[in-house]
Amino acid sequence: MPIPGTIPLELADERVLLCPQRALWWGARRTLVIADPHLGKDDTFRRSGVPVPASVARADLARLSSLIGTLAARRLVVLGDFYHARPAAEDHGERALRVWRAAHPSLDVLIIRGNHDVHAGPPAAELGMQTVDEGELDPPFVFRHHPGADERGLVLAGHLHPGVTVLLGRREGRRVPCFHIEPACVVLPAFGRFTGTSRAEVSPAGSVYAVSDDAVTPLPRAVLA
Repeated sequence: MPIPGTIPLELADERVLLCPQRALWWGARRTLVIADPHLGKDDTFRRSGVPVPASVARADLARLSSLIGTLAARRLVVLGDFYHARPAAEDHGERALRVWRAAHPSLDVLIIRGNHDVHAGPPAAELGMQTVDEGELDPPFVFRHHPGADERGLVLAGHLHPGVTVLLGRREGRRVPCFHIEPACVVLPAFGRFTGTSRAEVSPAGSVYAVSDDAVTPLPRAVLA
């Protein structure tokens, strides 16, 4: 079933879809790729006394479930920072994760260890998710958390939470998340909505695709601040 608002691309001679749900779909491998969900960030803020709604993790996981069902995905690759911090069993995010995993028991989940994951640790063993160091090769792609070049293939990475400021008028701009594509590396937007963005530094050979709630849009340089 097609997903409205997607953009098809050829990356390293593979056809992929950039999805407005902040995910990349690699159809040939029935693989959904996301970066930086930062699960449990809302729980971390609440423990610090910041009144954040408890529905954040549930909403992100529901969006993920919808994609998995629509695309009939067999594998999920998370490009690092699966967790924001070490979870507690009673956290809303951890409880939502267990419900989500029970709904997708046959889904193969591969987590590339990010900087937050080093401190948070891997998901509980009974959840059946594999965590590996960055640099996992699945030709023609190399799965990493930190962006960079790799002679073995085109890098898919996260970490930076890329965004662009789109000029809406002479004095008005709006920062939106984006897919940032360079010849050697593709940086995905942060999947978690309770995250910020950093300015994508686009080279002359690079391109950006802005992400809204319902569409991915290629951006000409003329509209970038």
